[in-house]
Amino acid sequence: MSTVPWWTKAQDEGGNIDLSSRPEVPNPRGGTSTVFSTSFGIDGQEVLVPRVRKGLNRPMSEDEAMAHYLSTGEHLGKFSGPDAVAAANAAGAQIHREQEAMGREAQRRAMKRKE
Repeated sequence: MSTVPWWTKAQDEGGNIDLSSRPEVPNPRGGTSTVFSTSFGIDGQEVLVPRVRKGLNRPMSEDEAMAHYLSTGEHLGKFSGPDAVAAANAAGAQIHREQEAMGREAQRRAMKRKE
């Protein structure tokens, strides 16, 4: 059994954003977000981008996220092939789970320091 996620076969390029120190913004669905990702088809690739950036205390709209990508080149991964959209969605879901776990771990450490 392979431990490599299926979507990596469609991944052309890994992300170029440090996920260990993401800003947090209120999530419109409740809680907070550090990536709140979306993806766009650009130049034959599906580009996964965050809708959270430093200096903005809210998620970016999809138009703002695309403009931010086009001006900075920051992304969470680039995918191609017939499964590119599904691969970008799966990668975004995995990044979300990893960020959520990092947040829980940080909360756990903070609670221990208070004890």
